[in-house]
Amino acid sequence: MQFMHSVPNFSFYSIKTAPDGNWKKLDGDTATMLTPDSSRSSFFIKATNLFGAETASFYYTVAIRDNRPSVTPHVSCRTLRDIPFRFEQFATPDMNYLQTQTAPVATTTTDEWQKFLALRSWVNATVPFGNPRRDSNWNAAEILKEICKRRGAAFLCDEHAAVFVGACISNGLNARMVYLRSETGKGHYAAEVWSNQQQKWVYMDPLYDFSYCDNAVCYTTLDLHNLYLKTRHGRSQTPRGFFPNQDYLNLFSEFQIIMANDFLSHPYQSVFDIISGRIKTLRWLDADTPRLNKWRAAGELILFYYVPKIGRPLILCAGFSAAMIVIAGAARKKETGAPS
Repeated sequence: MQFMHSVPNFSFYSIKTAPDGNWKKLDGDTATMLTPDSSRSSFFIKATNLFGAETASFYYTVAIRDNRPSVTPHVSCRTLRDIPFRFEQFATPDMNYLQTQTAPVATTTTDEWQKFLALRSWVNATVPFGNPRRDSNWNAAEILKEICKRRGAAFLCDEHAAVFVGACISNGLNARMVYLRSETGKGHYAAEVWSNQQQKWVYMDPLYDFSYCDNAVCYTTLDLHNLYLKTRHGRSQTPRGFFPNQDYLNLFSEFQIIMANDFLSHPYQSVFDIISGRIKTLRWLDADTPRLNKWRAAGELILFYYVPKIGRPLILCAGFSAAMIVIAGAARKKETGAPS
């Protein structure tokens, strides 16, 4: 059996024939599969590049039909071919306003990578973090206008990512949003940018003004997911001093790519845009990705967006109600002559 790949800086394949088995390095790109008496077998395969980064492991079944081998993926998943990406159009009305805000930042340098860093730092300094009063529309221009108009405007991580992606697009740079989720259900939005210099997507978090690079090689979201799996399985220690906080790497337990960046022309309306599929997402699947519970995922997204908005009013209402109960109780005691 011969394998093919599209892994940059490919080094070697590894294979195992059982979920709890040991990985075996292949000398080349071929492997001999011995099927049992039932004429059915299975195997896991993954690739490693020259920097030690690994792809996710893929699971295949091998069956013998009419004395011929048949190899099929164990699961069928949607790919980029099934979900075309929706790009922003430069003719959209809000683009001119956005360019007036971002061009002075991006044009301070001619180096593409430095443009990304400058725009990321600008978003970090410009967009205040906090609980928003209304749903975000992920329209970078509208978010920046609200910051100028309303004192005390505040935005969550998804708005920071949306403004950063919009800032990149307005300067001819390609970017997209990503959604991360830890094993405990904690969610976070960030971004990826396409680097022509590195010929790869690079993970960037404008909320923390952060990206992860090692020996001049910058990591994709998938690279960080694989690094998380290495630390989780004890094959590597968590790098210290590189991440915004000690639990940050746990966010890469699973991730999704938001398959659109045209939120100037097609604003995000509410969390139900994602739940209903109006905004497509592509979820990464591998042997370590938990099975998707759609109801739980929808519930977590609703809590992520709406608890911060209703939490403070609920606390105020609860405090007011408690005060009224105390006052009413004191009034009744006074009327009956009961000691207070």
